Amino acid sequence: MATAGVDSDGLIAVTNSPDSGASARDPLLISIGVRDGKEKVKGAVYDPQHSLPAPDAMSLAWNGNDNVLYVQGERLSDDRPSVQAFKAPVG
Repeated sequence: MATAGVDSDGLIAVTNSPDSGASARDPLLISIGVRDGKEKVKGAVYDPQHSLPAPDAMSLAWNGNDNVLYVQGERLSDDRPSVQAFKAPVG
């Protein structure tokens, strides 16, 4: 799991295996409640070419005002640095 930031939902993170039991090929953007510790899946961090590194190899930034996750990491296909932005659904 990699932490992206904090907003009104709680701690924002990216993980491959949330407590919800969901399984996915792509990493998942989750919020972890500050008071109750419950995980809520906000959406998949999807790349059509599946060139995202594992969450622990990502550098993340969360913009809670716009619900946008910024991911910096090396692409698996050619080991070149990349920055990608993912819009999370509201709600």
